[in-house]
Order: sequence, then C-alpha cells, then structure tokens
Amino acid sequence: MTNSRRLGINLREFVLYYELQYCPSIDNPMLTRLLDAFGMPPNTKIVLRTRLDSEIDNIQPWAYSKLEWNRLEEEPNRFEKAGAVRTSAACPVYNCHGLTFASRRTQVDWSFKTVSMILNDDGFVEIAEPAARLGDVAIYYDKEGGVSHSGIVVKRGDLNVPIIWSKWGKGYEMVHPLGICPYDPSNVKFYRIMKWKFEDVFSQNS
Repeated sequence: MTNSRRLGINLREFVLYYELQYCPSIDNPMLTRLLDAFGMPPNTKIVLRTRLDSEIDNIQPWAYSKLEWNRLEEEPNRFEKAGAVRTSAACPVYNCHGLTFASRRTQVDWSFKTVSMILNDDGFVEIAEPAARLGDVAIYYDKEGGVSHSGIVVKRGDLNVPIIWSKWGKGYEMVHPLGICPYDPSNVKFYRIMKWKFEDVFSQNS
C-alpha cells in the first residue's frame, strides 16, 4: 500500500494538488481533501532502510509555515558573506541527513541513535580529519554528544580546511568551509564507507 493510500489520498489527487500549486489557473475541487485545518498538505514518509535492512525513521514535509518562510533567508545570507555558497532552491522535503544518506528523498530522523545505526549498518568507519577526502561524510556533534548536522566533503579549501556540501535544515543546500555554517564545528567527526565486503559487514553484526 502506498503512502498516499494510507493517508486516504490517491495518487491522482496528489498530482492534481501539485498542478494547482504550479498552475494556479487550474480549478481543483478536490484540493480541500489534501489540506489540513491550516491549509497545509499532509506530511508523508517513505520506506527507507539501511544496507543491513534496518528501518530508518523519516518524514516528508511538503510545505513551509509562514514563520519558516520568513526566516528562510536569515542564515544563508549571513554565512554567504563569510564564504558559504548556496547551490539549490529551498526545499522542505529533505534535511541534511536526507541529503547525506537518502538522496534528497526525505527528512531522516535527527537522533544520535538513528545516525549511529546508519553509520554502522552501511559500513562507515571513522577517520581522522587530516585524512578526510572527497566523498567522505562529516557529522557535527553538539556539546551533549547529540548529532546536530551532517554533510559530504567535496574538497579541501584554504589552509587545507574541508569544504562541506550540506543541506541546512528545511532550507537550502550549501557548500561551505567546515566552520562557516550555523552548526558548532568544534566536534566534527569524519566517516568513510570501508566495510562493504560480506565477511566484513556480517562478522561485526552477527
């Protein structure tokens, strides 16, 4: 059963909703079935699993609140002046972990438990910062040890600082030096997929 059917909404109604969003001249009498009491489309989720078939909690928000719209430009504008580069339009559907681990399909749960499960199940191994290179994953940890952000290393910049490609919350994708972002760079760890052979993966999880 598809997500839309679980919500009591069929695929055609979703298509009609987005036609109305992008083609305002279309008169769609079924639109009201798709919106909640505040006029917002419902959140959905997808089936998302790790390499070892563990379920990954996720959610797909399809709209911004008025507060989110009003604040959308604040952080990009501030950090662009310091060297961050905006690389996408805003999209609420996926977050930083959705970019890092789920190909922009959904917002992956922020919790330390979920991110640690993905790193373990998908065969990531922590590496030292000086060894980090193109394609490695950067995880930002807060002072309490929780996960606050993630991104992908794209190159080395001035003074050999890692340059990170990441999604800032529900807003924009940004390419930025490690510390030029709204997230604390004092405790960032780097990971690389190194355990991909059958015997490597299943011996550690048996």
